[in-house]
Amino acid sequence: MWPHEPLETAFRNVWGDAAVGVFELAPLRRIDVAAAAAARGIDGEQFIQQVHAANAVPFAYKPLTLNMSFRLFERDGQLPDGRINLYSQGCLALCEEQNPSRRGAGRLGELTGPQRYRLAGRIAAVTMLGNRFAVWTNSQTDAPEEDLALAAFGTGSEAVIFSAST
Repeated sequence: MWPHEPLETAFRNVWGDAAVGVFELAPLRRIDVAAAAAARGIDGEQFIQQVHAANAVPFAYKPLTLNMSFRLFERDGQLPDGRINLYSQGCLALCEEQNPSRRGAGRLGELTGPQRYRLAGRIAAVTMLGNRFAVWTNSQTDAPEEDLALAAFGTGSEAVIFSAST
């Protein structure tokens, strides 16, 4: 659980007791998922059946992954088979530029979605295997020992061939 006491105390000092509340977010329930699906024009029961068929219940009770699942369902009319394919396709979708104004302005960056996907996978592997907590993007000389300097990723190249199983 997030340590809320320091912020709660500071907020109460600034805005007063009556204006501050602390809440714990609970996982979405089946009825919440069905209601969210209906709000998007999706048959809630059909969507929930697909979630169970894909063994993807953990994706349905968190808003971020639920919305990702909705987008995939809306695009394809069904969810991908299994959690691995769902997660892979969802992560690939998140690697595409989501901001409408950036898309409209053609500010999509130099990397394609599949290239970003592969790069994110490499960064995740390096940080996990190297027991590093983050990628340090400031001056390399200031990088904390537990972080990996961005410069460590600055060499080499690779061809990207993407499939849903990559």
